[in-house]
This record gives sequence, C-alpha cells and structure tokens, in this order.
Amino acid sequence: MTAELPRIKRARRGIVFLCGGLVGAGLLGFVLGSQYFTHNMKSMRQKLASLSSLEQQYADQQQQLVNLEMADQVNRLAQENLRQRVTELQTEQVKLESDIYVYKKLLEDDEAEAGLNLESLSIRPVESDPNRFNYEIVLRRNEALSQSVEASLSLDIEGRLHGIPYSMAFKEADPDMRDEAMSVSFKYFKILKGQFVLPEHFEPTTVVISLYEAGRADSLVIKEIPWEPAVF
Repeated sequence: MTAELPRIKRARRGIVFLCGGLVGAGLLGFVLGSQYFTHNMKSMRQKLASLSSLEQQYADQQQQLVNLEMADQVNRLAQENLRQRVTELQTEQVKLESDIYVYKKLLEDDEAEAGLNLESLSIRPVESDPNRFNYEIVLRRNEALSQSVEASLSLDIEGRLHGIPYSMAFKEADPDMRDEAMSVSFKYFKILKGQFVLPEHFEPTTVVISLYEAGRADSLVIKEIPWEPAVF
C-alpha cells in the first residue's frame, strides 16, 4: 500500500499536467482562431466596402452616360428646330421679296395700259397636299383719278377629269368663295390670295379670268393663262 502511493501521486500529476496541456492548447487554439476570424472579417469588410464603392462609381458613370445621351438628344432637337426655323424664315423672305418686287413694279410702271388690268397670276403647290395650290392674283388700275373702283372677278380652271374635258368655277375651286365672282374695291392695285383645291384625277391646263369694272360694260377683260405652278 505504501509502495503504491508514489505511483498514484505520479499518475495524478500526469493527469493534471495532461489536463493543463489540453486546456492550454484549447486556449491557444481559441486565441489563434479568434485572431484568424478577426483578420478574415476585417478583410471581408474591406472587400465589401470596395465593392460598394465600385457599385457607386458604376451607378455614377451610368447616370453621366444617360445625362450625355439626353443632352445629345436635346442638342439634336434644338438643331433640327433651328434648321426648320431658318427654312421658314428663308421661305418668308422669298415671299416678302416677291411681294416687294410686285409693289415696286406696280408703283413705278407708268407704261401700263390704261384702265382695269390683270397684272399677274401665280400658282404655287402646297407640299402637304398634291391637290391643293396657293394662288395670287394681282389687279391693277392705271387711271389719273385717285377714287376707288368697284370691280368683279370670276375665274374658271379648265382641264380634263378622268380624261373628259372639265371646267371648274372659281366658287368650286376655292372653298372660301361664297359667290360665283369675287367683288373687290381698290384705287391703284389689289393683291388677292387664296387656295385652289382640285379633285383627284383632274388635270388642269388653263385658267380663264374675267374682270370688269362695275357700271362699265366696256371694261370687261378676259385672259386665258396656262396652268403653270411655280415652286418657290
């Protein structure tokens, strides 16, 4: 019994030492594991922060691209509107110059035939409608008297409809006309503007204009003018 005590004590010390070693190893493993976990979590947080920053940069770049595309569309639209406006102004300028030329010619021409006259007829097609035409009729009265004159103007457009001879009266050709003839009052000259609307398959060839001064049967003027639309 006495001989076994030292062995028992040695065994107890071995067990205590072994337990202490296991506990120490466990503590060491826990410390090392904690450090590894902390390091990995820190690295993961840094990667997440970098990813978030990259996502924000991508979103900013996408927004900049959208802004640039919108600005480009606005610029193209503004340029197109500007081109259209320039074209409109050029067209208006041509018409204005044409009107000024007519006015100047009427005021300066002293060799015109005395009495009531048809100065000119111009016909211009409307781009949006192949059967519609703008017309301009210029009347003139070359008299020494400055009092106004009452005149009547009628018009017929002759041609062929479906290959058959056909004549359209002024009232039929101009939708704004209410009477068979147009009554006008002026001193020296008068410019009449309107639109002809022709039926489909109608091929105009000649415009016949009749003009006379009210109360003067001998003032009747009849002119036949070829249908020749002018493009401005």
